[in-house]
Amino acid sequence: MVVVIDPGHGGSDPGTTGAHGLHEKKVTLEIARRVEDILSQHARIRVVLTRTRDRYVSLRQRVYSSRRHHADLFVSIHVNSSPVARVSGGAVYMLSAHGASSIEARAVAHAENGADPDLSGVPLAPRHKQLNSVLVNLAQAAAIRNSDELGADILHRLAKVEPLVERRVQRANFEVLRDLGVPSVLVETAFLSNPEQAHLLHGAAFRDNIASAIADGILAYCHVHPPMERVNVSRGPKQNVADDNR
Repeated sequence: MVVVIDPGHGGSDPGTTGAHGLHEKKVTLEIARRVEDILSQHARIRVVLTRTRDRYVSLRQRVYSSRRHHADLFVSIHVNSSPVARVSGGAVYMLSAHGASSIEARAVAHAENGADPDLSGVPLAPRHKQLNSVLVNLAQAAAIRNSDELGADILHRLAKVEPLVERRVQRANFEVLRDLGVPSVLVETAFLSNPEQAHLLHGAAFRDNIASAIADGILAYCHVHPPMERVNVSRGPKQNVADDNR
């Protein structure tokens, strides 16, 4: 299982900033590294970070990195902010079905041009636009359905370490989730705008608890959805990873 962890922001883009100068980009990277440490203890999981240091990575580059490594899952990590200081807690977002159209347009266009013979394991047929549209729609529906399950697994475990903004996975049209075609969620870990949570985020213990919750949610999802249970027709490293897991 190839899991891509995406620490939000970085470099010239600090994200939100707490009252004592703590930047979101620092928190997300440290949490992502801890998630990587936990998941890497499992031989059947390979972890990829979209950034490993404090550098700017565009949203397009984050999506490209996920595709290049043939991701099975994508989890983007962020820290929240609100003009109301007392708002606190974690939240998980997945792509709204209404925000998924661009992946279909891109896939069908590439298939017509002969540049992309498959998309996230879905074999596309050159010069068969209608068939490609059906195939990609099926893949999208499966990815969105599984994103809901992945998000719920993470949310259930976040609830054990902090309050939740919303007790269900929320839908939104985040660009970083829109073109992936694999189960993907965006985790808002806590609120830097909340003085109490900002204080907790300064400490390693709370960040570790958040990271453990995210990692445990991913592991719970992987246990139910191992790679060998899914048809994998893509080529290259992803196929090799799946073969190693049999």
